[in-house]
Amino acid sequence: MADQFVEVATESGILRGKKKLSTGLTSVPYYAFLGVPYAKPPIGDLRFKAPQPLEPWKGVRDALKDGSSAPQGLFTPGQVQGDEDCLYLNVYTPQHPDQVKSLKAVLFNSHGGGFIGGEGVSTVYPPDNFIDKDIVYVSPNYRVGALGFLSLQNDDISGN
Repeated sequence: MADQFVEVATESGILRGKKKLSTGLTSVPYYAFLGVPYAKPPIGDLRFKAPQPLEPWKGVRDALKDGSSAPQGLFTPGQVQGDEDCLYLNVYTPQHPDQVKSLKAVLFNSHGGGFIGGEGVSTVYPPDNFIDKDIVYVSPNYRVGALGFLSLQNDDISGN
């Protein structure tokens, strides 16, 4: 199947995703929106704060590749990988979001890693077997380790 791009309007702006074919048991078409932001980047003054609402964007935002995972070194000792700008979702749906005929079950898969590592990328958690069962599949990236769970219970680092 040649690349087919699809656009969908959200409260934050227009996203451009891709129509794909599952590689599961039945090879059905689905729509993938990768690296969809769900909050402002938790950087600078927002580093140890609760997530802040996303500001709408103008134009079309590509949702064609995985968003960054949180900084971590769990699987690469001595090397830190990832980026603090990590609050992204991958969303896979068996129906075009503008042509929904019926509500679908949604599987929200919060990755493993003991809250100190992991990521919800499409290569680690592919959607194919869920799409084949007519399920919307969502995999997030979120803050892990101290950036996600440190709390000194004061105004500077109150926990998020």
